[in-house]
Amino acid sequence: GDAMIMRELFSKMIERGAVVIATSNRPPTDLYNQGLQRELFLPFIDLIKQQLIIHSIDLSRTDYRLLKNQNMAPNTYFVDDGRADSTARKDFEDTFSTLTLNSPISPVTLQTRQGRKVMVPRACVESRVARFSFNDLCGKPVGAADYLRIAESFHTVFLEDVPCLAMRDINRLRRFIVLVDAFYDNKVKFILLAEAQPLDLLNKLSDEAGGDSQDTKEQTAIHMRSSFDELYAYDMQKNVDEIFAFDRTVSRLLEMQSVAYLEEATTAHDIRCS
Repeated sequence: GDAMIMRELFSKMIERGAVVIATSNRPPTDLYNQGLQRELFLPFIDLIKQQLIIHSIDLSRTDYRLLKNQNMAPNTYFVDDGRADSTARKDFEDTFSTLTLNSPISPVTLQTRQGRKVMVPRACVESRVARFSFNDLCGKPVGAADYLRIAESFHTVFLEDVPCLAMRDINRLRRFIVLVDAFYDNKVKFILLAEAQPLDLLNKLSDEAGGDSQDTKEQTAIHMRSSFDELYAYDMQKNVDEIFAFDRTVSRLLEMQSVAYLEEATTAHDIRCS
């Protein structure tokens, strides 16, 4: 498998004196954890610890992935926290109307390469903009092939009513992770109406919904790291893969709000259409 290929590749590079610089979302001791025949992989972990200098980013209270997202675009992520004075839903609707140029909206049926039908409840084919509820894409038996077909068909996707999730929502949580990965990898412009900020979507650890818009970037990074530290300690053995994966999901949701990501998405769309 991939783990054994990585073991052979890195072992050969280290043996030949190559300078190896790598990143991982897990420490060396946790690599390929619970993998089949992991005992065959353990000598490689020992080699890493012997030959490479290990730096733990967790020792820093700053999540450096957030630094590249300093220039955030407006009207990409809306938080409807239920307050009577919240304008999030109206702003979400206005953004949808703007990007669809008030063109006709209708249901559309797509088809995957495997022949599976994918229902799009609201789409503007002319503008290549689609709209779904969270339940449409994550509350039903929908998978990666369906998400990829949507990404191929629309350059912008609106997703509304994204709730806060807990580990008991494991199926919806897994689908949401796969959904974000598919859209991110295919440079889809992703506009969400959610119950909370990305940092607070999974298993809210306080009574506060969402984040304070006045927080500094350093405070945001500290909050993100401490939240996942608590969550990891809370349920380290059960569903640990989903916890790590959702850390990536949060990072990607934040990046997808950045001006840089939206510019990359526009370029990718132009290339596909040329």
